[in-house]
Amino acid sequence: MKTTKSVKWELENGLTAECKITVTRDVDDDIAYADGANIDLGKKTYESIDVATYIDGKYINTDNNLELSDDKRLINTDAVAILANKIGIKIDTYTAIKKAIEEAIAEATTPEYTALKTIEDAKKDAEKRAYNIATERHNNLLKQGLCPKCGTFCYGDCES
Repeated sequence: MKTTKSVKWELENGLTAECKITVTRDVDDDIAYADGANIDLGKKTYESIDVATYIDGKYINTDNNLELSDDKRLINTDAVAILANKIGIKIDTYTAIKKAIEEAIAEATTPEYTALKTIEDAKKDAEKRAYNIATERHNNLLKQGLCPKCGTFCYGDCES
């Protein structure tokens, strides 16, 4: 589902700035294209967050998201973030844009997306745990002087 929100504010030089936030959250078919064979791998989630910036109606740039910045250009200013790599924004504008992003995400989220995303996140967590367990086992074997392949003191003989 695609949702769009907009935030307008006045710049210090009198121009009007606008952020158009577009959030897309969909469930798509996951298809692997393998030498002419289209293999259906099931469903997968798709998410996109775009923050397009306009000044007096003129398109400036699109960012993928908005985060607080420690950019040197913000020193000695009231700005807390840089939008479109050009516009320093104050905390109230930053808060309004972040709120609009959160609202757009909430509106774009469907029950089908949420269910599939939960499953995908659980799979990623399980893979991460399995990797950490294997890495820990490997490191423990090496600390003890054991071969990480066979778990004995073979000193590489298990490969011959």
